[in-house]
Amino acid sequence: MNIRFCSFILVLFLLVSCNNRTENIVARAYDENLTLEDLQTILPAYYQGQDSIVVEDEYINQWIEEQVVLHQARLALSRKERNFTKELQSYENALLIHAYENKYIAEHENEILITDEEINQYYQLHLDNYLLQQPIIKINYVKFTKDFAQLEQAKKLFFKDRTAQENQKMMEYCMNFAVNYYFQNKWLLFGDITKEISINNYNLSDFSSKKSTLELKDSTFTYLVKVLDFKINEEYAPVSLVEEQIRSVLFEQKKIKMLAELRNQLLQTAIKSDKISIEK
Repeated sequence: MNIRFCSFILVLFLLVSCNNRTENIVARAYDENLTLEDLQTILPAYYQGQDSIVVEDEYINQWIEEQVVLHQARLALSRKERNFTKELQSYENALLIHAYENKYIAEHENEILITDEEINQYYQLHLDNYLLQQPIIKINYVKFTKDFAQLEQAKKLFFKDRTAQENQKMMEYCMNFAVNYYFQNKWLLFGDITKEISINNYNLSDFSSKKSTLELKDSTFTYLVKVLDFKINEEYAPVSLVEEQIRSVLFEQKKIKMLAELRNQLLQTAIKSDKISIEK
């Protein structure tokens, strides 16, 4: 009696387990199953509500289509035609080398030094690459919300020649209340500034007066602006404007050189260790 009862419990457990697995299957295509666990693993966790239903349906339809085509591909292609061992190995090798070289560069990045002299030399040799297509400007600005209660105090500080103590007070205004601010003395493209400062109601001439100060407004913000310098008809961008761009190019060049030296070093080590042979 006990044996029969145990057998019944075992069969019931197997049936429940099978039913649970069946319930977890959300789609079938030939001999392949897509389970709920597969779906949850693949789809991003941030999809919620109605969006998740739409995304799930799209993925399920794509999965079914892929399985149908794969099934036909397996039928239509011979075993030899379906053998991609060499291609997969080649792809894995490329990924491994890429990952290793990236790690090597990250570990030796501080050895890639780029001097101001190199930047200036590259700039002079490639001057035609840095033709200016628009005005450039040196500017300081602070962006406050239009209802900022302490605007008048901030204006007095911003527009005057400040002492060190007043500079500290100005920075406190900026850090605590400003939407954005910029106090560096660097050349910027005028078009980049217009993305940050609303100047729809102002002409280019409003900015072209060097050392000018402006208070600009739109429906939402007030902008305190101090023009430090402005150039309209310059033929070439100043080196300071394109310095980071040049630095990136030089870094890439030195990185390629470093990796070439690494490969040569590894090759020479392998040769000296008698790890290489060519047999014809």
